[in-house]
Amino acid sequence: MTVEREQRTTDEAWLERRRAFLNASQGAATDDLHPWITRLELWNTLRGFEVPKPDNAMMLRGRDLEEPGAIGVQRAKPGWRIWNPNEYLFDRATRIGCTPDRYATDEKGRLIVIQIKVVAAPTFKRNWDDNLIPPYVLWQNQHEINLCGAYAGLVAALEIDAYTHNLHLYEVPQHDKAWQYMLSRYAWMWQHVDAGTEPPRNYARDGALLAMMFPHAKTGSVVDLRADNRIQFLCSERERLSEAMKAAKEERDAVDAEIIDKMKDNEAALVRGWRLTYKEQHRREHMVKATSFRVIRCVKEETVG
Repeated sequence: MTVEREQRTTDEAWLERRRAFLNASQGAATDDLHPWITRLELWNTLRGFEVPKPDNAMMLRGRDLEEPGAIGVQRAKPGWRIWNPNEYLFDRATRIGCTPDRYATDEKGRLIVIQIKVVAAPTFKRNWDDNLIPPYVLWQNQHEINLCGAYAGLVAALEIDAYTHNLHLYEVPQHDKAWQYMLSRYAWMWQHVDAGTEPPRNYARDGALLAMMFPHAKTGSVVDLRADNRIQFLCSERERLSEAMKAAKEERDAVDAEIIDKMKDNEAALVRGWRLTYKEQHRREHMVKATSFRVIRCVKEETVG
């Protein structure tokens, strides 16, 4: 492996360079372990069909609070020298890359690569604890350790809520067997990309992406699925779930009607263990732009005889 390094000059140049590589922040998706990227989405991204993901408040918060996280690590590790390398590393042979958040040298002069995560308190309580790192974060740091040639890694999770913040540090040792497995997953993904063969779908998560991949129907086209037993099950299951949803809506509508009758023209109600309100909402008038989209309609055929 021949690792090359480039200084980050502009965000645009950095984003353009990393598009050609499978990056540390995406790696866990090759094993379907990433909470926000599926294998199919990664496959599409590497083939040049990038799913639009504009910046949101959570992403901006993560970048804005990266430096306070680094300051917290320095406070916890006063004997370390910590710096921002501001560089992108990549290997052309394996087509992988990474952008380390921070480097450090410990008291023995060994290189440590630091990954900083900003985590909302409820998310931290759900997915982290004193000994547990989410798999996609552990994967990302292990990728960085090996590509950077570091002795070890450190994950710094800055847990934040409305009033406080707590820094949690997790030491990540270099693990050769894990790295070899990760490289095999990267090779597997690139084989699929190069051959144009799509990886297995995760239908619980890939629905929106599949709709983007096939946004328009060819007029008059028909696919013959009469020999596909699975599609018959799916149509039956869709009908069952639609009926269950309709029944659930009718039940909730009846519950809402009884609540309205009890509250009458009051905005709020005092209920033990609940905060109950029934307030007016005002929506501004707006024009809805014309659009087109595909709709699934599944109607059971009547059998004759």
